[in-house]
Amino acid sequence: MLIGLGALAWLFTTGDTVSRLVYLSMLAYVPLSARLLLGPSAWREFMLLAAALPTVLGGPGAAYLWLAATVGLAITALLAAWREPSGWLALFPLAYPVVGAGWWLASRQGWAPLGFTEPIVSLTAAHFHHAALTPLAAAVLLSRQGGSRSLALALCALPPLVGLGITFSPALELVGAVSFAGALGALSIHQLAYSRRVFAQSPLAGGLLGAGALFLAAGMVLGAWYAVGEYTGLEAPSIPTMVQTHAVLNGGGFGAATLLGWWIARRSPAAEKA
Repeated sequence: MLIGLGALAWLFTTGDTVSRLVYLSMLAYVPLSARLLLGPSAWREFMLLAAALPTVLGGPGAAYLWLAATVGLAITALLAAWREPSGWLALFPLAYPVVGAGWWLASRQGWAPLGFTEPIVSLTAAHFHHAALTPLAAAVLLSRQGGSRSLALALCALPPLVGLGITFSPALELVGAVSFAGALGALSIHQLAYSRRVFAQSPLAGGLLGAGALFLAAGMVLGAWYAVGEYTGLEAPSIPTMVQTHAVLNGGGFGAATLLGWWIARRSPAAEKA
């Protein structure tokens, strides 16, 4: 499977933690999320991998390829929503990577969009490749199995609020970040409950989904702590500490366990519909 090849290629990538987390999303999370939300498509997965590999291995200009690929994916998701309006929520997790790709291009080119510089530029790219992708995809998938559609909608709507707060208003940033952390906490509870049902049909899928829920809960405690500390001036984890803890827990732990869990459950219809 092409997604498996992308994940294998990621094992050989180099760079700092933020870069490798972005590469992980490019090579595995984005195509796997698209497969889970839209169905399998060898052509789509080939195009994503063909754009991701040069971006990971090439120079700064190669990031244009990934931006083009994410635009193509967003258009594909939009057309799917047009054909089947009941699935329109899937558009959000498959469109936000366009924002992440734009910020990653800015990071590679040394640009300062909206006056922001490193490490904020690359961190924004990472957030839109992870926080605005895998939790949203998981919430949409849960809603299709009888989970809360309102929770999925809230998670799809909150990333822009956080971004607007970071850009224009610290108070709005705090509200958005804490609200997003709360919604992610609710997602972890819903996913943990669903994992228990799946476990009876597929222990591996259920175990992965349960582990993902726990990773998410731990990461969101750190995220809320950082947001409150930044606004109030109280002691909070530094950005380097957040990268090594919050980012790894959510981007590495939650993302990998959750998407793999859903993929394995999808291969066992009885488990997915548990």
